[in-house]
Amino acid sequence: MSISDQLIVRRRASLSVGVGAVVVFPTASDDRLGQGKYQIGPSVSLISQTANGWQIGVIVQDQISFAGDPDRPDVHQFGVQPILNYVTGKWYFGAGDFTSTFDWENGGAATIPLAFQAGYVTKIGKYHYNFSVEPFKVVKYDGPSADWGVRFGFVMLVPEHFR
Repeated sequence: MSISDQLIVRRRASLSVGVGAVVVFPTASDDRLGQGKYQIGPSVSLISQTANGWQIGVIVQDQISFAGDPDRPDVHQFGVQPILNYVTGKWYFGAGDFTSTFDWENGGAATIPLAFQAGYVTKIGKYHYNFSVEPFKVVKYDGPSADWGVRFGFVMLVPEHFR
């Protein structure tokens, strides 16, 4: 389970810059499904909204293990998530929420997925929710990874007045 939170330190009509942290908790039920280590590290984002409906940006994270199963290797993993979406009303389409990872601890092993995402944002009650579906294909991977798959997303969007 991974949790990332960012403070938007610069926000303009078309550009936002965020700085924060990512924390990873080892929750896998089988050693093949996770790294078995608690991890923490910095997270930075740069996202631009264009006038013609495009959202372009990047999220960068660097996770370093600090505790966990002593029989498992340490983790120092760098992640890059490019953002390329076209937003039209409540619908959006884009490159997906894929993150390419590079493991600095274990010889630079890399995982590079490609994905397409379709999503819909709607209001239920007094809050907005983001529903999405994302088929993906992993084009490069070192270590255990699915060759392909489909990810379903459900996100509650936190209103401005809660921040």
